[in-house]
Amino acid sequence: MRGRGGHPVRAAADLARSGFDTALAARDADAAAAAVLDLEQALADWTADTLQSDDADHARRMLRRMVLELAAAARDGLVDPAQRMAPLVEALLDSRAAARANRDYALADALRDRLAAAGVEVRDAPEGAIWSVRA
Repeated sequence: MRGRGGHPVRAAADLARSGFDTALAARDADAAAAAVLDLEQALADWTADTLQSDDADHARRMLRRMVLELAAAARDGLVDPAQRMAPLVEALLDSRAAARANRDYALADALRDRLAAAGVEVRDAPEGAIWSVRA
């Protein structure tokens, strides 16, 4: 099972890793699992090859790292944190808007500061507060 450069398992591992990283960044568990399975298949195919190199070890290390990261993603969730936080942030921003309307700027500032401490950036715009989660 030879590919370009004579290192098919190494190339398959690197390609699978790239696909895996892209899938996790896109929060696509199915594509991440597919990348892991592609690498596992490349390893299985490689075992039939009698050439000796460290490519299979490289691929196995890559596979193990990908499985551990996939498990962490499953544990921590692949949902965008902003989606999970939205109901709470929106409620706090409604309270902040009410405080500003009542000219209670100390409370409005305190709410904004607490959101900032939690990693939520709030910008005031003519249409209302706009928020995002800092990376």
